[in-house]
Amino acid sequence: MLEKRVKIQSVVENQLPIFLGSELQGAGDFLKTYYKSQEYQGGPVNILENIDQYVKVGTYTSIIGSTTATSNVSFSDTTINVGDTSGWPDQYGLLKINNEIISYTGKTNTSFTGCIRGFSGITSYHSNNGPDELIFEDTNASEHFEDDQVLNLSSLFLKEFFKKIKAQFLPGLEEVDLYKGLRPSNFIKQAVDFYKSKGTPDSFEILFRALYNDEVEVLKPQDNLFIPSDASYRRVIRLCAEPLPGQVDISQQYLSGLIARTLYQRDGNGNITSYGSIVDIERIFREDKTFYLIDIDFVENKDTNTFGSVYGDFKIDKQTKIVGNIGSGSTFFDVESTIGFPKTGELLVRYQSGESGIVTYSSKNTTQFLDIDGVTDIIIDQQEVFENTSSYVVLDDDTEYEFKIKGSLGRYKIKATDINTIFYAW
Repeated sequence: MLEKRVKIQSVVENQLPIFLGSELQGAGDFLKTYYKSQEYQGGPVNILENIDQYVKVGTYTSIIGSTTATSNVSFSDTTINVGDTSGWPDQYGLLKINNEIISYTGKTNTSFTGCIRGFSGITSYHSNNGPDELIFEDTNASEHFEDDQVLNLSSLFLKEFFKKIKAQFLPGLEEVDLYKGLRPSNFIKQAVDFYKSKGTPDSFEILFRALYNDEVEVLKPQDNLFIPSDASYRRVIRLCAEPLPGQVDISQQYLSGLIARTLYQRDGNGNITSYGSIVDIERIFREDKTFYLIDIDFVENKDTNTFGSVYGDFKIDKQTKIVGNIGSGSTFFDVESTIGFPKTGELLVRYQSGESGIVTYSSKNTTQFLDIDGVTDIIIDQQEVFENTSSYVVLDDDTEYEFKIKGSLGRYKIKATDINTIFYAW
C-alpha cells in the first residue's frame, strides 16, 4: 500500500500570500479544487508524488478491480450501496456502473457517499484503434440495479503499472492472472528461483500452484519400465539444437555421418565443459527455422563426472530478445529479460546484414545489458541474443559446425481428476 503523504490540496490555501487572497476572492478554493482533480489515485500529480512507491513490488499486495451493487440506484442518488469498499480510495475515487462514471467524496465499509453522477474519466489505457492511446469518456447519470457490477476505475493505472513489473520479472506470464489467494509481490520477488528451476519437477509444481493452487505430479514413463537386458537397452540425453546464424543446414544424407561423432559444449572462454557421443540425430522444421534433435549416449550416475559417454553436464544456452532497434556503437541493449545471464560477459548477436558478432557487457539490470562494447552494425527488434557459449561437432574437413542448445517441452497430456491434476511429460 502507498504511504500516507500530505497532499497539496490540503495545504495550498495556507501557502498563498495574504495579498493574493484579499485581491482574488476564491483563489484558495480554486487551487484546492484543482489539486483535488489532479491528486486522485492514478491522477498526474498522484503519479509524480508516489512514483517511488509505484516502482516497489510490495505496493501491489492487492488490486481491487470491482464490487457489486447491493440495491437499486436512481438518477439522483448520491449514496451507492455495495458489497465491500475495502481497497478503494477513501475519497475522490472513480467507479463505473454500466455506462456511467461516478466520483465520490467519501465511503463507508459498504457504501460510497457524496457521489457526483455523470462524471468523466479514463476507462481504458488501450483503445481498439491504437494500443498506445487511452480512452476518455463523458457520461450521464442513469439508473442501475441490484447486483450490477461496480468497476474500480481508480485501479486502472495500478493494473497497467503492475503489468509492466510482471513483464520485467515474469517474462511470459505478464498477461496471465495469478491465483487469487497468492501474494503476487512475494511470487515476483522469488521469480528468479522459478526461472532457474525451469524444466524440473519443482518448476511444474511452482507453476501450477501459482496459476491454479493445484497439485501437480510429473510422471516419467522411464521410471516404470522394465529393462530386460542392458545389452540391448540404451538411455540417451535428447538435446534440441539450433544451428548458429549464418551456417548452412546439414543435408539429410550427411546426418547419418554425424552418428558416433562427439558433440562438445564450451563456455565463453573456449573451455570445453561437457561432451558426449552422438547415437542419433534428426532434423525438424518449425515455421521458418531448422532444429536438430540430438541423442547423446547416457547411463545412470556412477558417482563420477561421466555418464555413459557423457562427460560434464550439457546446459541450455541462455538467450533473450532485443526490444527496439539497436544502432551501431550502442552502449546498452533493451531486452525482454536478463534473468539467468551472468553479471558480466559476452553476447553473440546477429546484425541486420546477416553477419554475426561478439559484444561484451560489464553490467546489467533485469531488462538491459549495460556498458556494451563492440556493436558494429544495426540489430533489429526481436532479434535473438545469446550468451557467448556454444556446442559443436567437428566435420570431415576439420571445420566446426556450431549449435545452440535450446529448451523444449516434449509431448504432454493434462488429465484432470477429482483429486488433483496430473501432468504427463516425456
